[in-house]
Amino acid sequence: MTVHDKFLALGTHYGKVYLLDVQGNITQKFDVSPVKINQISLDESGEHMGVCSEDGKVQVFGLYSGEEFHETF
Repeated sequence: MTVHDKFLALGTHYGKVYLLDVQGNITQKFDVSPVKINQISLDESGEHMGVCSEDGKVQVFGLYSGEEFHETF
């Protein structure tokens, strides 16, 4: 889990990441991997999110632009 001024990003053991607004409503959902999420990072502006999962996948998402970058380590 990581917190930003605008929202909360929550990763699950089932490879999903949820963005929740300040009231706790889900605003976006990402199916990142079939295994658990290890880490979530956000840039200062809250426009990009980096996620790594247990299977070695690293993904960067543009939360408002639709950009996506994938890499496996």
